[in-house]
Amino acid sequence: MNANKRKVIITGIIMCVTAATFLFSTYAYFSDSLSTGGSVIYAGTTSAVIIDNTVLNGEQIPAGTPIRIMPGQTVNKSVTAKNTGTLPIYVRIKLNSDITLSGNAVGREAEIDNSLVSFDFDTLNWQYSNGYYYYKFPLTAGKQSPDLFTTVKFSEKMGNLYKDGNILLTVRVEIVQASGNGTDATSAVGWAEPSAEGGGV
Repeated sequence: MNANKRKVIITGIIMCVTAATFLFSTYAYFSDSLSTGGSVIYAGTTSAVIIDNTVLNGEQIPAGTPIRIMPGQTVNKSVTAKNTGTLPIYVRIKLNSDITLSGNAVGREAEIDNSLVSFDFDTLNWQYSNGYYYYKFPLTAGKQSPDLFTTVKFSEKMGNLYKDGNILLTVRVEIVQASGNGTDATSAVGWAEPSAEGGGV
């Protein structure tokens, strides 16, 4: 490995979305919160921020605000990354959707179907590989990547098993320096080791 590749910089950014789901098997509560990491400086800067946008019934929903959701309802929610540094970067996102049961359903975790929470992934600009969605192109300074997804749908098939349960959506965004680092995001070096987060989408 040459010296240039050994000097690749990594900045990690994490965003967590939580939802309490299916109150009386009719409504769900959906809320989110956002936290970001700082920048790393090396002959320029590599840094990014998450842009998280949630709209329900035409109303902008501030992060952390609970909202009611009917089974089968689709929430307009987008997640993307913006390069706030001075160097081109590669971006990858790991998305987990984990469901926790409550009440009489505890002990029936083997019946959980995480696919009941679905996303309209952009497969034109993002490539899935080994648990991550990689933005296919270098993201230059000041630029924003296309949304990884724009909607989250809670299936109408989420019945009594999920009553009063919780859904934890975790979005982990990672970046590495793009200049002189592979031919694309999947061939770049310097990515953090895979985390032990559960679930998966």
